[in-house]
Amino acid sequence: NKWKFIRRMTELSITLNVKEVVDKISSKKDKWIKNIKNEMVQVAGYMDLKTKESIGRGINAPMAVDTGRFKGSVTGKAKELEATISSAVEYAKDVEYGTSKMNERPHFRNTLKKEKKKIVDFIKNALKR
Repeated sequence: NKWKFIRRMTELSITLNVKEVVDKISSKKDKWIKNIKNEMVQVAGYMDLKTKESIGRGINAPMAVDTGRFKGSVTGKAKELEATISSAVEYAKDVEYGTSKMNERPHFRNTLKKEKKKIVDFIKNALKR
């Protein structure tokens, strides 16, 4: 029984027992975590692709391709419940944030902002399975 009503002379109290709900969530927790970990691999790959598209085509910021080295350096990796999109080229931060001589071209930040709903959809799908 999830609800318990107690009526005394001057007191009416309602007790909510959420143990059953917590137990159901707890029993699904391991499955959900496993599914989310799998989805984070998908998120990393998706964001890798979308960031590279932005750099190469100027979708989310002005184009940032000269030799293709920056675009080619973008990698998406998933570890546990995290997805990381990064670039190891020495000038990646300068392109993303700009310098005193160059305007910013925020491909990483703008791609994340634009694709946030899609990322949430990946996680929602993991919780439905």
